Amino acid sequence: MIKPVSKETNKRNLIEVSRILHESEIDYSVFYGTALGIQRERDVLSHDDDIDFIVHSGEINKIADIL
Repeated sequence: MIKPVSKETNKRNLIEVSRILHESEIDYSVFYGTALGIQRERDVLSHDDDIDFIVHSGEINKIADIL
C-alpha cells in the first residue's frame, strides 16, 4: 500500500510549485480538490493526496524543463 501524502507535504508542494510557476511567468490555476480546499477551508484538504494545477498545454515543455 502507498503511504498517503501528508497535509503538510501537500501544502509545501503547493507553495513551492506556485512560486516556481509564478517566477517563471507561467499562467496557472489550482483546480479540483485543491481549489475546493482553498475556497472552503482556506487550506489544502486534510485527506487529499495531491495538488491539482492547470496550465496551458503549450507550456508543458517549459514546465518539464523547470521542474
